[in-house]
Amino acid sequence: MSGSNSNRSACRRPVVDNGGRLGDIVETWGAVYPVITVLLLVIEPHVVDLLLPVRTLLLSVLLVPTTVLWTRPAMGRLRRRFR
Repeated sequence: MSGSNSNRSACRRPVVDNGGRLGDIVETWGAVYPVITVLLLVIEPHVVDLLLPVRTLLLSVLLVPTTVLWTRPAMGRLRRRFR
């Protein structure tokens, strides 16, 4: 029975591993921040008259695919380079 407990604890992912969760947070922030900044600069003059929920929806529709498909993978490659 003690063998099964040791196997169970060995399968758990450690909280911190080579940057860990903090590294994930910094990587995600580094990917999202520039995209939000550029999108706001580009779309703000065109959506200023829209309601806030509509502007937020438009921003998120553009932000999520851009971040997931391009900037987050680029940040991951950059992070691996410095490990």
